[in-house]
Amino acid sequence: MVTRTRNRHKVSTIRTSVALGIAVSLASACGTRVEEHDAASALSAVPMASAEGPTSAVGSAPQDGGESVPVDPGGTRSGAGATIGGPSPLTRSQAPTGQANPRPTSPLGAGPAKIESPRGRDAPTVGDAQPPATPQAPPAPTGNSPLTLATVGTLSGPAGTVLDLIRRGAELWVRSANANGGVAGHPVKLLVFDDGGDPAKHRSQVQEAVERHKAIGFLANAEVITGAASVDYINAKRVPVVGTDGGEDWPYTSPMYFLPVATGSALLRTFVPPIAQQMLPKGKKRFGSLICVEAAGCNRADEIVAQSAKEVGLEQVYRGRSSLAQPDFTAECLAARKENTEVLLVVLDQNSIDRLANACNRQSYKPTIALVGQVIADQQKKNPLLTGAVGSSSQFPYTQTGTPATDEFQSAMKLYGNGLSLTASLGIGWVAGKLLEKAAAKISEPPTSASLLEGLWSIKNDTLGGIVPPLTFTRDQPPPPTPCWFNLVLSDRGWVTTDNHKLQCL
Repeated sequence: MVTRTRNRHKVSTIRTSVALGIAVSLASACGTRVEEHDAASALSAVPMASAEGPTSAVGSAPQDGGESVPVDPGGTRSGAGATIGGPSPLTRSQAPTGQANPRPTSPLGAGPAKIESPRGRDAPTVGDAQPPATPQAPPAPTGNSPLTLATVGTLSGPAGTVLDLIRRGAELWVRSANANGGVAGHPVKLLVFDDGGDPAKHRSQVQEAVERHKAIGFLANAEVITGAASVDYINAKRVPVVGTDGGEDWPYTSPMYFLPVATGSALLRTFVPPIAQQMLPKGKKRFGSLICVEAAGCNRADEIVAQSAKEVGLEQVYRGRSSLAQPDFTAECLAARKENTEVLLVVLDQNSIDRLANACNRQSYKPTIALVGQVIADQQKKNPLLTGAVGSSSQFPYTQTGTPATDEFQSAMKLYGNGLSLTASLGIGWVAGKLLEKAAAKISEPPTSASLLEGLWSIKNDTLGGIVPPLTFTRDQPPPPTPCWFNLVLSDRGWVTTDNHKLQCL
């Protein structure tokens, strides 16, 4: 079932610098900076989660198509909800009045759930999603206690344009898992919280998910901007976090984080080696970088990229910095062309990448563009100026087929992914779900955090069928870094493998 609520934040100036996290880490490392908030929505003192509850609760089967829910002028969501039960379409329900917290009022998978809206308002109309046209999924599992999880992150505003796709990847896994009997017979329930870029709200929502909604774990938290505020609480409560957005370093300090792929600085170290592997054999070694300026993570990316270039034999002849809000990149193109830069790593958001390619083309300058992580998207095949771009992905490429694990993802996209854009970000949420599924194979009844932790600690040298690097988790120890990647190149058919999807690692 899906119920959503987001606070209204007024963001000025910055657009996504989720270029690292975004670049699967410059969103991550770069992060997006939320600079201004309406006074009514500055909720550090009155966190949204405590006032309204989760933005959504995903139960099973057909997808919602990603509806957006209006917000009222006071900065709180009116609340909207629906239940996804088996093959039936998303069902809207009117919200009862006089309730402060939206939550499902019917059993998971047992038919429509009523979602109560805050402030006594009717739930806004969101539009009914259509059931998949090809084979109908079986109904969600019943009989066992639900496995209640939560995802808490920045899902609205500039950063949300990228980070919310990670949440959608996790929801795709939930729908697929529930349509196939759940996890160890337990229907999966995913509560979704939007922290709006506010660290205090993030902590409040994490606490509410655990203490009020009894979530036993967190899944694919897109929390590069806000998550540091909750690490001490997560550690104290011993509730595992399975997967993040790829931009954070703190998971390597906490025994409660379980990462399917590298994050933070470990991820940044994988940005340049794929470029060397693909460009040096072609005789191209004159390397340049253009990296965001919006956050401290951008500075870290700039430093690590420069260091990595020396280590792999590239000659860095251009080292540029730029804002994501910059409307034109002519000056940067001219500067890179002056140094005869042959391959240019761009750690910016997708829109900026398009503007850069257009600006360089106007100057008759066509370097090989290099992209990484979350900025990789299927839509880029439509821009002929990007054809031939090289890239890398920390988890299996979303175009990959031919193995049981990758074909399962492709099947889920066909059944439940109507309306979803293919991006690397979806894969981040999906592999987090598959890691949790593996860990919960023998989870207790009812499911508990302690039982889930035991399952996570049992994972040794496991690639989840080849979609992630080999994973090993040790009891009460932070996760080890796994700086690995898959090489990609952009053709007019989309991003394709250059080496039969061979996993590369430092």
